[in-house]
Amino acid sequence: MDKVIFKRCAVAFLDILGFKEFMRNVEIPDSKEYGDFCQLQRVVSNQLACTTDDDREQHLFPKDVGLEIIYISDSFILSAPISSGDQAGYNGLVAVSIKAIQLAHQLLKMGFLLRGGVAVGTVYRTDSNIFGTGYQKAYETECQCARTPRILLHESAEEVLKHCFHFGCPIRILSIVMKDGSDSILDTLNSHWGYIGQDRDCDVPQIYDGYRTKIEENLSKLEVGGRREKWEWMAELFNAKQKDASDLHGVTRISEDKFSNVVFGQANNPEQTTFREAFGPFIGRSKHVTIGVPNSPETK
Repeated sequence: MDKVIFKRCAVAFLDILGFKEFMRNVEIPDSKEYGDFCQLQRVVSNQLACTTDDDREQHLFPKDVGLEIIYISDSFILSAPISSGDQAGYNGLVAVSIKAIQLAHQLLKMGFLLRGGVAVGTVYRTDSNIFGTGYQKAYETECQCARTPRILLHESAEEVLKHCFHFGCPIRILSIVMKDGSDSILDTLNSHWGYIGQDRDCDVPQIYDGYRTKIEENLSKLEVGGRREKWEWMAELFNAKQKDASDLHGVTRISEDKFSNVVFGQANNPEQTTFREAFGPFIGRSKHVTIGVPNSPETK
């Protein structure tokens, strides 16, 4: 047996929402759910092949970063050392955050929402398991605090966000994080191609039109209640991104008549009607951002 070594890592615990209802029909071979499940396995398998030695593939990660993913049923556990001797300057919180955002995009394309928690702490990792307080804090953040389909940063991750650097750049100015009231959450609708998929020349407005269709389909069939509230939260996020991201101005907003009387985010004032009032300003911008580096006008 290898020596047990605990390392300080960034950890994300992610959960696909609505999976229990979805699985009820998956075991019927010719059902739509069975076909969707097979596609989901292909999508997830592709996302788990996430490391490379080719620095031209910006949507992947250097192997020396140490990003590892455990996938069990409808849950993902992502982890990476906060610092790596082989990749000096690369912060593990950035790697975990980017991979979580990429997974959120791929799942939304299929009509699934993702909720999660991100924490920093000491863990011991094997190929198939993870132990330690870093994992426990990420799990508890997802289960007890996130509530809506957002990926919420635990206070341990917020400390790294506020005070640490990624290749000399303060992590807090990168476009991977935004505010939800007083909370920090991952920007899971970031419109840079490297978060959306693998095609640098992808049609971003067309992809977001597909997101809108998925959101509207769920709003049209779900009654008022917990499941619908999650999709309304995502609809509000979608409209906010459409408003704020210059490359999404051609995308049609989701009509307000599709919403019920749900208060989004952590708004305590019933008169709050805009995303900026309810969630606060974005940290960073979504256009002209290369994954893991600050905003630059020279970057595609």
